[in-house]
Amino acid sequence: LLGVLPGARFAVGSTRLAPGDALVLHTDGLGETPGADGAEFEDALDGALAAASGARSADALLGALVAARDAFASGETDADDLTLVAVRRE
Repeated sequence: LLGVLPGARFAVGSTRLAPGDALVLHTDGLGETPGADGAEFEDALDGALAAASGARSADALLGALVAARDAFASGETDADDLTLVAVRRE
């Protein structure tokens, strides 16, 4: 959650991505995508990430996540914005 609370404090840290590792950042619009049954994609997100983990590039990883989200949504209208950023170390 960045930029929402004035004066918010955040911890600083670092990590190294090993070859093949990926980092995925997303807004709440991804998890809050409604499914046909009223459930949110948040409950299916871990499985979608695991299924997409074999993607060979950041673009392929994002494509797999968007496809999983679209399949989950079954044509439901988005209730929120959606931003995804992925980085994969080759």
